[in-house]
Amino acid sequence: MKDKQKQLIKKSVKPLLLFVSYFIKIRPNRVILSAYNGRYACNPKYIYDELKKYDELDIIWVYGNDGADAFPSGAKLVKRRTLKHILTYYSSRVVVENDSFPIFLPRKKGQLYLNTGHGGGAIKKVGFACDSIGDVAAEILNDVAAKTDVYLSSSKLKSDTDLRVDHNYNGTIFKTGMPRNDVFFIDGDEIKAKVRAYYNIDDAKKIVLYAPTFRPMIDGKRSLESRMDINRGEVLSALKERFGGDWVLMERAHHNTHNMENADGVINATDYPDMQELLVTADVLITDYSSSTWDFGLTGKPAFSVAVDYEEFKNGRGFFLEGEEWCCVFTRSNEELCKAIIGFDEEKYAKKLEKYYADSVCYDNGTASKTVAKYINMLCKGKIDEEFIKSITE
Repeated sequence: MKDKQKQLIKKSVKPLLLFVSYFIKIRPNRVILSAYNGRYACNPKYIYDELKKYDELDIIWVYGNDGADAFPSGAKLVKRRTLKHILTYYSSRVVVENDSFPIFLPRKKGQLYLNTGHGGGAIKKVGFACDSIGDVAAEILNDVAAKTDVYLSSSKLKSDTDLRVDHNYNGTIFKTGMPRNDVFFIDGDEIKAKVRAYYNIDDAKKIVLYAPTFRPMIDGKRSLESRMDINRGEVLSALKERFGGDWVLMERAHHNTHNMENADGVINATDYPDMQELLVTADVLITDYSSSTWDFGLTGKPAFSVAVDYEEFKNGRGFFLEGEEWCCVFTRSNEELCKAIIGFDEEKYAKKLEKYYADSVCYDNGTASKTVAKYINMLCKGKIDEEFIKSITE
C-alpha cells in the first residue's frame, strides 16, 4: 500500500512542479552543481574550480546531509530538497550532476543537463546490462537517460559499455575525460603534503590504500557491505619485502556504504572528502572491482585487485572484461595478492597499462575541467563555437 501511495504522490507532484517551473525564469548565467546528493566532491568539484574563473557566472552548490561547512568559504549554497532548491534548480541555465538528477523534478525546457558520471573505468555491469536490475533502479536510470543532454566519458570503452549499455543512453557524449582525473596530470606534492598532514603520516612512510567497492544487487538483493578481503599484516609484510621501507595502511569504504570497520594501526579514510587526493598520495592501491583502478592507473603506480568472490559476482552481476584484462594486477585471494606484490614486475605492468588505455581509447589528458567549464560558459553566454563542440563530441 505504501509503495502505491508513493507512486500516486509522485505522479501528482511531477505535473504540478512542471507547471510551477513555467513561471520560473531561467537566468542565463546561472549554474547549479550537485554531487552524491549534496556533497562537495567528484567531477563537479573540479569543474567548479574552473568555473570560478568566469566572474560573470552565478554558480550555486546543492548541499545535503554533510552540511554547508563541507563547502569552501564563499561558495553559494542551497539546501537539497527545499523550496529554494527547486526555485534555484529551475532558474539555472545549466544543471550539473555526477550521478542521477532529482527524480522528483521533471525536466524544464531551455535548460542544459550535464551528467559528469562518477566512474572512470568500465569493469562491472551496473545497470541495464544486468539481468537482476530492479524496478526502482530501472526507473532512476531511465529518468537519467531521458534528462541528460550531455554525458562526459573517460574512454570509448566506457561510452560503449557503461553509458550506452548500462545506462541505456543514446545522447551526446563528450570525450573530455573525467574532470576529477585532471589531478593526476599535475605536480601532486602539495596534495600529498596535505593528506599526510591531515592524518599525521611521516614523510618517510609509504602508503597503501585499500578501497573496496560495495556489492550491488545479486539475485535481486542489494548488499551495502564493504568487504574486508585482505590480511592486513601479511599484505604490509609483502609490500615491505618487495618495495622496502615502512608502510601505513589506509582504508576507505565506498561512498554508498561508509561502514569500514576500524582497526588498530589502520587509518580509516572513509570520511576524507576527496578520493582523488588519496589516490594521488597513495603509493599502492588495493581494491576489488572498483573503477578507481582506472583513475589510479593514470599515475602508473601499482594497483592490485583481490577478487575473492569473483565467480559469484560474475555469475550474479557480470563484468564487461575478464579480471585478467583489468588495468591492475588481478588476484583472487589474499595469498595470491601477497605473491603478486612480492613478484611485482614494473616493466610488465607498465606495458599492460599502456595497452589497456590504448585499447580502451582513453580520453583523460588533464584538460577535462577547463574544457567543460569553457563549454558551460559558452552556453551561458549564448555564444556557441560549433568547431569546439565538434572537437569534443565523440
